[in-house]
Amino acid sequence: MAQGTSCVTRVNGRDVVVEAGMIRDRQPSLSLRERMLNWPSQSWNGAWGTPAECDSETTIAFLGAVLAIDQIERYCLSYDAEIAGFLLVPGQRNYRGRCQKTVCDRVNVTADQTTGFLGAMTRAMLQQQRGLLGLTHSSGAMLLTGQSSLLLDAVGSAATSVGAALSTPAAMTAAAVTVMTVGGAVYVCRE
Repeated sequence: MAQGTSCVTRVNGRDVVVEAGMIRDRQPSLSLRERMLNWPSQSWNGAWGTPAECDSETTIAFLGAVLAIDQIERYCLSYDAEIAGFLLVPGQRNYRGRCQKTVCDRVNVTADQTTGFLGAMTRAMLQQQRGLLGLTHSSGAMLLTGQSSLLLDAVGSAATSVGAALSTPAAMTAAAVTVMTVGGAVYVCRE
C-alpha cells in the first residue's frame, strides 16, 4: 500500500479502515493493468475525501497484523456480494488472501430461527463436541466447523433451513463445513 493513502474494507459485516503506514513491510504488487483500472476510482475517492476500497491482499495483511495468529492462520477471504465485502472463513488462501476452494452460501432464516440457531451454536461450542471446532471472532462472527453430519447433530432442528443447507449433497461430501453467523445472517461455507 502506497505511503500516504488509506483504504476501507468490509470484513464479516463490519467496516475496517486501514490507515497509511499500518502495514509497513508490504510492497505494492499490483500489475500495471490493475493499477490503471484502479486509478480513476482512487482519484475520484480522493477528491471526495473517502478512502478507496482495500484489495484482498491489503485486507489479509492488515488482519494478520492486528489479530492473533490462531484467528487468521488457516483462514481466507471469501467475497460476498450481499454484504458487499469479505467473509473471513476457514480454508486455504492464495497469495492475495482469497479462498481457493471455499464456497459460502447465505441461508435465509427468520429472526426467531436465528435466535434459536445462535443458542444451539453456543451450546455446541460450550460442550466442545468432539470433531467440531467453535470460534467466536473479534469481528462479532461465530463459526462452527466440522463434518456436515456432526454439525447437523450439534445444532439439531434450531433452524430447518440451515439443516436443509447442511443436508445438500455438496455439503455432505465436503471435507469440512463451516456454519457462520454474521450479525443476523447465517452462512454455510464448504471446502
